[in-house]
Amino acid sequence: LVVKEEAEAALQELVKIREEEKTRLLADFAKSRQAASAEREALTTRAEEMERHLQELRVERDLLQQRTAVLQSDLETLGRLSEENSCLADEMQCMQRRRDELEEQLRLQRMAHEQVVKELQELQKRHEHTMALCSQLTLERSEAVEASEAQRRRTVELESELSLMAERQQQILQDLATTQRAQKRAEEDYFLLLQKMEDLTEQIASAPADKMPSPSASALTTTV
Repeated sequence: LVVKEEAEAALQELVKIREEEKTRLLADFAKSRQAASAEREALTTRAEEMERHLQELRVERDLLQQRTAVLQSDLETLGRLSEENSCLADEMQCMQRRRDELEEQLRLQRMAHEQVVKELQELQKRHEHTMALCSQLTLERSEAVEASEAQRRRTVELESELSLMAERQQQILQDLATTQRAQKRAEEDYFLLLQKMEDLTEQIASAPADKMPSPSASALTTTV
């Protein structure tokens, strides 16, 4: 009987220990489940934050791609404008050389014109001198009958010389008119070239750096 009581007491003690262990395990399991739930919620919140951050990064990436495309287009536009400016600079140099050539032509034509005028003045003086000689010979012929034949020959010679001088004078006048017309045409070409160069310079100076229009082919043609 004593052994039975001891066995029952031991059994009750074991049951009590088992209940305590079960209670402790249940408490630990509840704590672990709460900790896991809290960790799961924290991970869910972190995942949502990461998803929002990824979405923001995607939006920023799209904006950067758009900006990159715009910058690439701007670079291509700047490249074309650089080529156009280079062409305009080359044409400007050609116009400058053309202007120098026209200035040289004008200078030579002015010199030729001055030379023709000077020669015409000399011929005019010789013509006046010849006319004076003719008048003097005519007077001498009327006063001296003995030298009439010699005077007649001299008069014929002087008249022939006078005729040649008149022809030369006419030729010089024609050359002078031709020179004046050529000089006028050269001056017109020169002033036209200056006007075109001024227009081209204003076009280059006034065009914006990123939207300068392409030059018109008719505005860049040099009239010779």
